[in-house]
Amino acid sequence: MSAQAFPPGGTYFDNAKRSFTQVPVNASKDNAISTSEFLEASESLTGLFDVLGSVAFNPVKSDMGGNIKVRRKRMKMTLVIRAASKG
Repeated sequence: MSAQAFPPGGTYFDNAKRSFTQVPVNASKDNAISTSEFLEASESLTGLFDVLGSVAFNPVKSDMGGNIKVRRKRMKMTLVIRAASKG
Protein backbone atom coordinates (compact mmCIF):
# COMPACT_ATOMS: atom_id res chain seq x y z
CA MET A 1 0.00 0.00 0.00
CA SER A 2 1.27 3.46 -0.84
CA ALA A 3 1.94 6.00 1.88
CA GLN A 4 -0.56 8.49 0.47
CA ALA A 5 -3.60 6.87 -1.14
CA PHE A 6 -5.50 10.11 -1.60
CA PRO A 7 -4.76 13.84 -1.58
CA PRO A 8 -5.01 15.82 1.66
CA GLY A 9 -8.58 17.01 2.11
CA GLY A 10 -9.75 14.66 -0.65
CA THR A 11 -10.82 11.10 -1.07
CA TYR A 12 -9.40 7.99 -2.68
CA PHE A 13 -11.64 8.57 -5.69
CA ASP A 14 -9.99 11.92 -6.46
CA ASN A 15 -7.03 9.94 -7.84
CA ALA A 16 -9.07 7.33 -9.68
CA LYS A 17 -8.24 6.97 -13.35
CA ARG A 18 -11.95 6.75 -14.14
CA SER A 19 -15.13 6.55 -12.10
CA PHE A 20 -18.25 4.66 -13.05
CA THR A 21 -20.07 7.97 -13.56
CA GLN A 22 -17.60 8.67 -16.39
CA VAL A 23 -18.44 5.47 -18.27
CA PRO A 24 -20.42 6.42 -21.39
CA VAL A 25 -23.85 4.88 -21.84
CA ASN A 26 -25.21 4.58 -25.39
CA ALA A 27 -28.98 4.95 -25.12
CA SER A 28 -29.46 4.20 -28.82
CA LYS A 29 -27.91 0.74 -28.31
CA ASP A 30 -30.13 -0.42 -25.44
CA ASN A 31 -27.99 1.44 -22.86
CA ALA A 32 -24.79 -0.34 -23.86
CA ILE A 33 -21.65 0.75 -22.02
CA SER A 34 -18.09 1.11 -23.27
CA THR A 35 -16.10 -1.93 -22.20
CA SER A 36 -12.71 -0.23 -21.98
CA GLU A 37 -14.01 2.65 -19.85
CA PHE A 38 -15.92 0.23 -17.61
CA LEU A 39 -12.77 -1.82 -17.07
CA GLU A 40 -10.79 1.32 -16.21
CA ALA A 41 -13.39 2.26 -13.60
CA SER A 42 -13.33 -1.27 -12.22
CA GLU A 43 -9.54 -1.21 -11.96
CA SER A 44 -9.72 2.09 -10.10
CA LEU A 45 -12.16 0.56 -7.64
CA THR A 46 -9.89 -2.39 -6.80
CA GLY A 47 -7.29 -0.05 -5.27
CA LEU A 48 -9.83 1.00 -2.67
CA PHE A 49 -9.37 -2.37 -0.97
CA ASP A 50 -5.73 -1.44 -0.28
CA VAL A 51 -6.88 1.77 1.39
CA LEU A 52 -9.30 -0.17 3.57
CA GLY A 53 -6.30 -2.19 4.67
CA SER A 54 -7.90 -5.44 5.78
CA VAL A 55 -6.63 -8.73 4.40
CA ALA A 56 -10.27 -9.80 4.40
CA PHE A 57 -10.65 -7.87 1.14
CA ASN A 58 -7.78 -9.66 -0.62
CA PRO A 59 -10.02 -12.39 -2.11
CA VAL A 60 -12.44 -9.75 -3.41
CA LYS A 61 -9.65 -7.68 -4.96
CA SER A 62 -8.09 -10.80 -6.47
CA ASP A 63 -11.41 -11.96 -7.93
CA MET A 64 -12.18 -8.55 -9.40
CA GLY A 65 -8.67 -8.30 -10.83
CA GLY A 66 -9.00 -11.72 -12.44
CA ASN A 67 -12.36 -10.84 -13.95
CA ILE A 68 -10.97 -7.56 -15.31
CA LYS A 69 -8.03 -9.40 -16.86
CA VAL A 70 -10.31 -11.95 -18.55
CA ARG A 71 -12.66 -9.25 -19.90
CA ARG A 72 -9.78 -7.11 -21.17
CA LYS A 73 -8.29 -10.13 -22.97
CA ARG A 74 -11.66 -10.96 -24.53
CA MET A 75 -12.13 -7.33 -25.59
CA LYS A 76 -8.71 -7.31 -27.31
CA MET A 77 -9.44 -10.61 -29.08
CA THR A 78 -12.76 -9.24 -30.32
CA LEU A 79 -11.03 -6.15 -31.71
CA VAL A 80 -8.48 -8.33 -33.53
CA ILE A 81 -11.20 -10.54 -35.01
CA ARG A 82 -13.20 -7.52 -36.17
CA ALA A 83 -10.13 -5.95 -37.75
CA ALA A 84 -9.24 -9.21 -39.53
CA SER A 85 -12.76 -9.62 -40.88
CA LYS A 86 -12.64 -6.11 -42.39
CA GLY A 87 -9.30 -6.70 -44.08
